[in-house]
Amino acid sequence: MYFRDFSYQIPLVVLFLIVFILPLQLGAQQTIGQVVEMKVGEEYLLVKSNPDQQFYTLTPIDSAYEQGPYERALIGYRLIQLSQSEIQDSLIYSAEKAGTYYVGMGHLSSPDTLIYLKDILAQPIHQFVVREDDTYLGYLTELVNVPFGLVPWRFGKNSVHQTDMRVLVDCAELAIYGRRRMGQEIPYVGPRGIWKYMEELPFDQLRPGDIIHFGDQVSVLYEDVNPIGKLNAEDILIQAFEERVRKVSWKESGFYGRPYKPLRWK
Repeated sequence: MYFRDFSYQIPLVVLFLIVFILPLQLGAQQTIGQVVEMKVGEEYLLVKSNPDQQFYTLTPIDSAYEQGPYERALIGYRLIQLSQSEIQDSLIYSAEKAGTYYVGMGHLSSPDTLIYLKDILAQPIHQFVVREDDTYLGYLTELVNVPFGLVPWRFGKNSVHQTDMRVLVDCAELAIYGRRRMGQEIPYVGPRGIWKYMEELPFDQLRPGDIIHFGDQVSVLYEDVNPIGKLNAEDILIQAFEERVRKVSWKESGFYGRPYKPLRWK
């Protein structure tokens, strides 16, 4: 992502259309500030409501969150003030790559601040949810950079699942998220529970979007590299493991050489 100054005057009608009409919202999932749904390559205008505000980014701190339910509400975010943000009235957010990103407007006590998820809900921020396209795999890319945690749970007064909020995800929840975003009512379950929604495949009939089930880990085949149809070291998986969601080759995934079952959504 990148930002550029857009401080010159804009007719009020055009400004209203850009700020309030054009953003695509995520409906009932809107629980962290203003949720803005975008595709890679699109732009969004941010305008200060108060000239004394500062623009800042929020980045989740790398960690494998394995604590109990209360502690999972303490996911840490680093707030970093954007350069020259005090003198700019507006910025254009450019979605250069898929994933979930945050930009806030407010007053920071220092250029580098740490806050937690339980406090972030009250912040005047935008959650930019950027995907590659409208396919199953495209929706999965919205979770790139979201922290990995064992057994995300429901959070906040509306009891919204943390994976739907895009603040915490584990391996099976990642695979299920894409189907839910496509309108299918599949509950969040673990690696064992996901089996009932799958059909088993021959080992030579894999294609992107299929599930690679390692037993205690679920990954999704993102890109099939020759030989086509068979899982090999250079095939690209998208998975939630270790610190956050990322795209990685099978060789570098942490599960290379382990027995697996190829599965496909029914």
